[in-house]
Amino acid sequence: LRGGEKKCRLVTTPNGNGSPMHKIWTAGDGKKMKWSRHLVTIYHAVLMGLPVDIEELREALNDPDGWAQEYCCQFVDAASVLLPYDLIASCEGIEATEVVSPEWWVSQQAAARQFPCDLGIDFGRKKDLTVCWAAHKIGDLQVTREVLCLERMSTPDQVDILRPRIQGSRRVCLDYTGPGIGMGDYLVKECGEWNPEEQKFGKIELVTISNNVKVELFSKLRIGFEKRNWRIPVSISIREDLHSLYRIVTPSGNIT
Repeated sequence: LRGGEKKCRLVTTPNGNGSPMHKIWTAGDGKKMKWSRHLVTIYHAVLMGLPVDIEELREALNDPDGWAQEYCCQFVDAASVLLPYDLIASCEGIEATEVVSPEWWVSQQAAARQFPCDLGIDFGRKKDLTVCWAAHKIGDLQVTREVLCLERMSTPDQVDILRPRIQGSRRVCLDYTGPGIGMGDYLVKECGEWNPEEQKFGKIELVTISNNVKVELFSKLRIGFEKRNWRIPVSISIREDLHSLYRIVTPSGNIT
């Protein structure tokens, strides 16, 4: 350290909010430690002559958050992601499926007591998809059996498609908000409501989605994945959808 003033260069990619590099990068001028800050993303590097194929790199990485952090130099707060990629990957398995034959649902009606299957339905009519997720309980595992997506289909046609799945399931949890209210009323009339507190033991459990319900559902989902109690299909679209969920704590302490 002798011999006069020295230069110190730090060359790094971000490592989340709150890291030492984040503090240096976001520190205003006039602090005791003054830094000359320079941003060089993969796009800057290619413009300056780096001979790489950006799209080939992005496709090979196949990780939006990793790309944003390691190649675009963005400070990504991974702690707020509800289901990180490594946690999702640990629950992917070939025993989980996205599609089953109609005959499977007919046979499932006879096997429902030994290996019960539960459904989660989010109803959509024009703008959003209807998604019916079937989870097959085998021992301590919840194995995804089918992820059915219906787009811009009339309500009667949707009911015709969902009916054999409901008949072959133990219980159906339905998002009873927005357009799901009408669908819920229709299915309760046909299949009965599940609400033990009111001595109702049908199949359809109407779930009014509120902030408290989201906190409960998301927390239990995270715990289930951490315990490896879930098996989900190896699917890029499902993986990205699950990874897109974020837990945000507001300044007042509420969780959204």
